[in-house]
Amino acid sequence: DQQQPNGAFADARGYNHAICALAMTEAAGMAGVRETKIAAQKAADYSVNIHQIGEGSNKNGWRYAAKAPAADISVSGWFIMQLKSARVAGLRVAFEGFEGAETFLNSVEVQDDPNNPYTGHRYAYMSDPDNPSQRIATGMRTAIGVMCRQFLGTPRNELEGGVQFMLQDKGVPNWGAGGEAVDWYYWYYASMVTYQMGGDFAKQWKDAMVPALNDHQIKGGDDRGSWDPTGRYASEGRVFSTSMGALCMSVFWRQALLYR
Repeated sequence: DQQQPNGAFADARGYNHAICALAMTEAAGMAGVRETKIAAQKAADYSVNIHQIGEGSNKNGWRYAAKAPAADISVSGWFIMQLKSARVAGLRVAFEGFEGAETFLNSVEVQDDPNNPYTGHRYAYMSDPDNPSQRIATGMRTAIGVMCRQFLGTPRNELEGGVQFMLQDKGVPNWGAGGEAVDWYYWYYASMVTYQMGGDFAKQWKDAMVPALNDHQIKGGDDRGSWDPTGRYASEGRVFSTSMGALCMSVFWRQALLYR
C-alpha cells in the first residue's frame, strides 16, 4: 500500500526504500506470490533506474535522495543487499546496477600498500576528496564493504585482510556494563561477514555473539523475547534493538553460504 507508482516505497528515502525492498524481495523469493513479485520487481527497477547515482556505464552507489551528488557506504550496503536478493529470487536486475556498485566500492576502498593484498578491503564512508574525515577506514565501514564484496563475488581469500582489520578495530560482540558496548549495526554486518568467511572467523564471532545475546534477552514480562535498547543505537528504541538482535541470530540459518 505504501509503494509509489515508480516502485519506490514510502518517501523513497534511501534507507527506507532499500530495507522495504529487501524485505519484499526476500518474500518474493520464498513464497513466489505474484503480487509480491511484481512489487519487488518494481522496487528493484526503481533502485537502479531512478535512485542509483549516475546513468548507464557511469553509475555509482546510493545515498538518501535519488541521484544525489555523492554516495555513502551505509546506504549503499542496503541497496546492494536488495539487488543481490533480487537476483537470487529470479528477478531482473540491470547489469549496470551491480557494475555501479563495484565502481563505488572501488572508490571508497582504502589500501595502504598496493603490492600487499592484505592491506586492502578496508573501507571508508565516502570518496569525498574535500572531506578527509570521510576517507578514513573503520571496522564498521569495512564490515559493510566486505559484505558487499562477498555478495558481488569477490573470492574469500582476497577479503581476509579486511576481515582481520575489521575485528582488530571493532572486536567481537561484548555487551559491556549496562549494554554500553552494544553496536547493533556493526554486529549485523559483521555477523554476515564472518559467517560467510567461515573457519576461525565464524567460530570466534559466534562464540562471542550468541552468549552476549542469549544472556541479555528479556526472559519475562511484556518485553519477553526482546532486547533492551542500549549501546550506540539506544535512541532507536526496543523495536530496532529487537529486530537487529533477531537478524544477527538468524544469520546462521537464514543466509545461504556463498563459498563452498
